[in-house]
Amino acid sequence: MYQHNTIVSGFILVNDATTNAALQEARAEIGEAGWKAGYTEERSKVARAALKKHGAPVLTKLSGTLSGVFTPQTRDGQGNVFQKVRVFLNNGQDSTVLSLDLGTEFCERLLPKLEAAVKDRGIGVAITIACFTTSVDRGGRTFVNHVASVKDSDKKEIKAESHFRRAQDACTAAVAALGKAGVKAKAALDATRKAAKEEYFLGLAGEVAALFGNTSTAAEPSEDAAPAPSSEPSEEVARAIRRIERTEAARLEYAKQWVEVNFTGDEAKQLLDVIEARRKTAA
Repeated sequence: MYQHNTIVSGFILVNDATTNAALQEARAEIGEAGWKAGYTEERSKVARAALKKHGAPVLTKLSGTLSGVFTPQTRDGQGNVFQKVRVFLNNGQDSTVLSLDLGTEFCERLLPKLEAAVKDRGIGVAITIACFTTSVDRGGRTFVNHVASVKDSDKKEIKAESHFRRAQDACTAAVAALGKAGVKAKAALDATRKAAKEEYFLGLAGEVAALFGNTSTAAEPSEDAAPAPSSEPSEEVARAIRRIERTEAARLEYAKQWVEVNFTGDEAKQLLDVIEARRKTAA
């Protein structure tokens, strides 16, 4: 599973010991303030050099047939919940998964293009997702954009309407409603604006996921946290079992890939057993 890293400006492995060691080394060299400040060309070079030194892969392109989009939540050891968007790209027997945090610029730029790819070309369209940066000068300051590119098998860019204006309208409406209620505190208004934007793009992500028949947003263990033991199936596992039992035979391979990414240990084994049983009954 890969994630987009803004400092690196590339796709790196999730929950990978070698990758994490390289990032820690790069963070120490760059400094905490610089790391939190985000991308610059020089910081990116430092991070990429550390990853290369440790032998951790860095990709700027991910290719495959677009076979699914999911909107799961992950929960860390402290109970904090994080909204994710996961994109599945099939490559024969293998599957590449891109896991993104909702609310990141790259995710917000990618979602409309995935929607356009499916609506214009159908499920299973062969695509290449690429990431790169551009910079713009505004008001005497330089801002970095983390751009998402999606091209089809003919290397033609898949174009889509930007949703940033619609998201901004949703934020404006939410803040205006708060103002009418007499709330003027900057912290409250900023939090409302952020929540409204994330809610808008979660809705868009849900619409894209629904094109594949995927609607699950239940919380699951964090990508960086070990799952808590349980003596009986969780509600999420029970829901997954019910979904698998209704899944058509042609989509069971996608179900298997989803299980392998979203579950571990005994839960994964239980669900994979259910998939195999469903293959027999659906044959």
